[in-house]
Amino acid sequence: MDILRYTHVFYFVFTWLFAFIVMKPKRIKELLPIAVISILTLTLVDVYIVSLGLYRFNNPLVNILGAPLFHLLWAGAGGMIFVNYMKTGFTKKFVTVVFFTIITLILEFIAEKAGVASRLGSYDILHSAFLDFASLIMLLWISEGLYGNRIYRSEQK
Repeated sequence: MDILRYTHVFYFVFTWLFAFIVMKPKRIKELLPIAVISILTLTLVDVYIVSLGLYRFNNPLVNILGAPLFHLLWAGAGGMIFVNYMKTGFTKKFVTVVFFTIITLILEFIAEKAGVASRLGSYDILHSAFLDFASLIMLLWISEGLYGNRIYRSEQK
């Protein structure tokens, strides 16, 4: 089915719509820098796994450094949503990171079943889960370091 080629476009549209529905415009404006950090983080991760021959994106609409453009732009809204639900405290952060890792793995699984992405060689779901978890930790670490006041502003009131 040729419509499956647009899986990343569907993710992009759905995630950005979800962000605009659940977050107020002021909050979106506050978290836009985190969207940029999220896009850059996913770009680095994708360049890494694609260049090592561990992962491949099949037939993307627009290819940016080996990854579909809409896959990378999807990360902007995903990162904003991720950080929007972040709470202070190690346990709450850990649970949020694990929850979003599971969501990411589900979306990867759907993309693989749709045929728009595939794991190569010995790179399996466990490796992917670890990389997704580590990427979210890195995104959170950078975001908190640069924009911690914006992230936790709602908890400070």
